[in-house]
Amino acid sequence: MNTKKLIILTLALIAAAAVQAFALTAKIETTVGVVKILKSGQSQWIPARINMQLAASDKIRTELGSEARILFSNGSSVKVDENTVISLNALTSDDGSGNTQVKVWNGGVFAKVQKLGKSGSQFQFETPTIIAGVRGTRAGIESRNGVGTVSSDPENEPGSLEVYPPGKKNDQIILEPGMAATGSSDGKITTAKITKEQQRNLEVTAKEEKMLTDGQPPKLEINNYQPAGEIEGPKLKIEGKSAPNVEIKLLIDGKELESIILEKETFSLELEHGKKIGEEMKLEIAAVDQVGRSTRLTGQLKVKEKPIELKIETPRADDIDLIEDTIEIAGTTAPGLSVKVLLQDKELSAGESDKEGKFKYSIDLKEMKKAALEAGDDKPQVLVIAVTQGSVRKEVKKNLIFRKPKVPFQLESPKGDVTISLPELEVAGKTKSGAKISIALNDKPVESLEADKDGNFKAVLNFTEYLNAKAVKTTFTFEADGETEKITRQIEYKIEIAIRKFEITTASKTAPYYTIGEIEIQGEFSPPEAEFSVNGQAVSADKGKFTLKLALADGEQNIKGELKLKETILKTEQKIIIDTKPPVIGDIVINDPLAKAMGAPEGVILSSFVNVRVSVSGAARVQINSRDAFPSGNDAFEGQLLCFRNGEIPVNVKAVDIAGNEITAPEKKVKYDGEANTLDVYPPVKLPKLYGRTKPESKLFVAINDNDYINGDDVSTGIFQLDLSSELFSLAEGSQVKIVIKAKDKYGRETPPWIYRETFDMTEPKLISIEQNNIGDKVQLRFDVSEPVVAILVTRTGISIAVTKTDSMGSGVFEKPRSAFLQYQNASGSVPLRLILEDRAKNTARINLDDYIRFDLPPAPPRKYW
Repeated sequence: MNTKKLIILTLALIAAAAVQAFALTAKIETTVGVVKILKSGQSQWIPARINMQLAASDKIRTELGSEARILFSNGSSVKVDENTVISLNALTSDDGSGNTQVKVWNGGVFAKVQKLGKSGSQFQFETPTIIAGVRGTRAGIESRNGVGTVSSDPENEPGSLEVYPPGKKNDQIILEPGMAATGSSDGKITTAKITKEQQRNLEVTAKEEKMLTDGQPPKLEINNYQPAGEIEGPKLKIEGKSAPNVEIKLLIDGKELESIILEKETFSLELEHGKKIGEEMKLEIAAVDQVGRSTRLTGQLKVKEKPIELKIETPRADDIDLIEDTIEIAGTTAPGLSVKVLLQDKELSAGESDKEGKFKYSIDLKEMKKAALEAGDDKPQVLVIAVTQGSVRKEVKKNLIFRKPKVPFQLESPKGDVTISLPELEVAGKTKSGAKISIALNDKPVESLEADKDGNFKAVLNFTEYLNAKAVKTTFTFEADGETEKITRQIEYKIEIAIRKFEITTASKTAPYYTIGEIEIQGEFSPPEAEFSVNGQAVSADKGKFTLKLALADGEQNIKGELKLKETILKTEQKIIIDTKPPVIGDIVINDPLAKAMGAPEGVILSSFVNVRVSVSGAARVQINSRDAFPSGNDAFEGQLLCFRNGEIPVNVKAVDIAGNEITAPEKKVKYDGEANTLDVYPPVKLPKLYGRTKPESKLFVAINDNDYINGDDVSTGIFQLDLSSELFSLAEGSQVKIVIKAKDKYGRETPPWIYRETFDMTEPKLISIEQNNIGDKVQLRFDVSEPVVAILVTRTGISIAVTKTDSMGSGVFEKPRSAFLQYQNASGSVPLRLILEDRAKNTARINLDDYIRFDLPPAPPRKYW
């Protein structure tokens, strides 16, 4: 007994699992290029992501050069080709019943469909003119210009693919392997052998499917780090190689810091790691392909101190005889470092290097020099130039000896060792009046002069022959009163012959294309005395800077710049394309198969989603009502026109070429008449007349008691009045009547029928009797009517006093206080009233009760109305 229960329970669980397995789910498996999703119930398209779940009624759109693959939970897949819009109209339900339906609005898909678990369930692919039912096979489905085509893979099993026109499943045919079927707007299907292009597309899709199924994880090579090692500085740079369309992720200590999609094999990532010197980090680099397969490399890195570079440019010598009162300190290091100058551990100056890493100080040592000379201290003192970064310190030491000059002087320019970028250098200073000054370059005398009466002197030295040579020892010799004093400076004449800037400053929407024939070029070069030309035309420069305008013809142009200094020539070149002519928009064709089938006139569309084909030459992008259209070959673009309410719909076409030239075609208007026809009958219904409204230019059809429809009048304005007196004349009073009304618009589209059932009654109710009873301060009116009614008691001026319903036999009563009547009493002592009776068929009777209710005389005897 227990064994039997166990077997039954096991079978039940297996059956339940099998039913659950039939519920299909779908997700984005791969994407290439721009793929967007419109989720059900939303209005904004969002970018598709790998593994994004899809639901029934979701839409998928691919743009030019893009594609996507949808994977279903039973192993079926659908590749969505470029320039395609599809929607998932339905997915097989949890119990395995129903079809999975994919609608191809425009473009093409290629499907590999596994057999669904329940007999009769299939994948259905719908186009405007043909529907394909697929079971366990491969097929291509296209929708172009409102025409659908289905192609069957030559390797398919016979009988696995059926096609039929929309709404005519009984006309289905089996599409044999290697054949294609095309549907037409008149509901016909023609078959032919698949074309070479169709066969190639099916083969490519099959190979891609095999690659995704059998492929290996993506390769990942890192070029510049070891699994365990050290790095310098605050930044981490990773260089490596993988494959196009692979996602590279960089993680530190498990946290993702960077992610890129590769366009080519090689990649380079650089970012701040946020670790301090001495801290370690776990580095992980992952390569993830479009299917989700991944390759990962990990390592442990430690941040070490980065050595500091320090170069002292002034003074260059290690041993310094300081005769002057000031000393110039200059050099280069890393940007933003702390710089200090110390003499015998005493801080003389402090600051930071600039953004280029340079620093320069002029330090007054007059007092220290005076103290040292007075004390007779001629020992070398230690001059330290130090830079620090965090805990890292770099310093340069020099020996400095203070010495009193034999001939007093002060060299104002140059104050220290310098590098110049011009061939001439002005030197100046002050010495003893009448002193003789001689200047030598690398021990070669070049200048002799005499100080004026105030001791001032000035000269200009030429360093042309020393261009880009090592520093020139420049010696200044001062002679006065039989004494001689010398001082040297290291002067370096160094210039960089360079084209620093050569760029087109004219705005371009899509460089290197330009939409105007005159462009502006800005340039900068060094040295300023060099010569610069553009396309052989000499330019006029101001301190090495220039602006030039060039007139150019349409087509590819080479803009050549040339810098010349003596024998040195530097060249640069930019290639651009001048395109001043906008694209040309030709025919705009709106294709609505439904409108054609219904015989709608030119310029009228009946479908809310129609295809627009535009002939455009020279365009890179076309928009129809601000929505991108898709290229369809032969200088044509296709897009969709969406209509939401009846009336005129503008069709605006804009074309943009690759250079950014725009053109907009004259606005074209079509009339949308696609909203469903409606039929409203105004309440209350009171036969034999009916009032209502429907769509203008419609026609009414009426059927009574399930007889054939009677042609009604045309309704030009949409408002109608039906008088069914003649149709109802033959019906017996009290019989049941059923009225059915429907409307057809001018294209033959019907409304849902309006149905009314009622007992036929066209006779007004009759008052049989009425009597008044005064009970205390209340007045009671009892009455009998020929049928059940709603009774209303009103004054002759229409003021309502009381309302009541009779019973099923037609008997009723009003009971109100005397005060309700007294205010309406006339001079003769009576209260003029009117009794209104309305039966269920809305037949109404009005009876005047003149001189009936009285209070000063006995009530009137009961009256008989018959």
